[in-house]
Amino acid sequence: VGAVVAVLVAAGVAVPLVLSSKTTHGASSTTSTSTQPTTKPTTKPTTTTKGQAGTTTTTTTKPGGHGGASTLQLGVDIWWKRQPTESEGSARKEAQTIVHYVTGTLHANWVMIGFPLYTSGKTGTDVFTGKATPSITDLQMLANTAKAAGLKIGLRPLLELSPTGYVWRGLLQPSNLSQFFANYFTALKPYLEMAQRDDLASFDYASEFISLTQSSSYTSYWQGLINNMHQVYSGHLIYAESTAQLGGSDADIVPGLTEFGVHSDAYFGVSGATPTTSEQTLYNEWAHVMSRLSASELHGAVLQEVGVDAQTTGFVDPATVAGPPTETSLLPMQKTWFDMICQVVRNFHLAGVYFWNVDFNLNPTKVSGTSSTLGPTVWVDRPGADAIGNCFQSLRAS
Repeated sequence: VGAVVAVLVAAGVAVPLVLSSKTTHGASSTTSTSTQPTTKPTTKPTTTTKGQAGTTTTTTTKPGGHGGASTLQLGVDIWWKRQPTESEGSARKEAQTIVHYVTGTLHANWVMIGFPLYTSGKTGTDVFTGKATPSITDLQMLANTAKAAGLKIGLRPLLELSPTGYVWRGLLQPSNLSQFFANYFTALKPYLEMAQRDDLASFDYASEFISLTQSSSYTSYWQGLINNMHQVYSGHLIYAESTAQLGGSDADIVPGLTEFGVHSDAYFGVSGATPTTSEQTLYNEWAHVMSRLSASELHGAVLQEVGVDAQTTGFVDPATVAGPPTETSLLPMQKTWFDMICQVVRNFHLAGVYFWNVDFNLNPTKVSGTSSTLGPTVWVDRPGADAIGNCFQSLRAS
């Protein structure tokens, strides 16, 4: 079906949605969904480099070990920036609350645990933790809580270009590439060791590094980083492409980028859309985007991060994050968008999807979704959460 859909879309044929019959968190569907076919041997490469340009290493085998992505990934991104007032006890209680919400209300089977790392601006070569970076102990506690609930887990360190204000990592242009990649591996290593020790299924080592994937001159740096990571961690190593990179040449620049399937931070906007644009219209535009990938790529593809703001321009530019207040009359936009995403996953037989995000510092049992003081990105206790729960239940039943 995925291959047929891709061919029809490439030919300019509108492909209708296959809509599920839904009830509140009781959805079911008769549409089938395939699983990711990737399998891995369990041995590691035997040589390493330090990330300098011009250094090469022969990798003899793919990494293996760890319970990987053998089932459809119905996932949620948990984003944790530690707050000064958090204690060990309060963090543990919040972890239990969030995991219960993710499994009981959203019906997810995977979580990606995201947290910030930092560098000193667009030309920085240093990579460091900050006050908001959870400790290894913190992350182990959350991972163990999730694992006890039957969830598969990935770690997702996300680089920010300033510890005092958000600057997108896609603008990074280190003044010294060798130093940056060496320091980046040093910063990642403790988390890779944790992922190996605790048998975590995946590790998203880089996301949206679009400025460092523009030419083959970057390949040796990426190869050095990947070889080093293989020496520490034998699970799934993931690079999440930016929206603009899907189906592009970066797969030739970052070695092994598609080894475990194409992963995309998927914020594909629909030009001219308004808050009342139909789900079918939104779906048709996304179907054209999916046609960038071959049938085999589609069957291994994961929407690593999807979301949309409930604001007037949300469908046009879903990557734009606005602050509060929220115009609560626009909240149904999130449900429409997430329903559409669910049909993309179903009809193209993708390997998974992760919804951004459940904020670790926002207790889902104490949120009033009708409150305008929450930002328009938040979907907890709002129609978007109902859509995610229905989506995951229907995909589980198919």
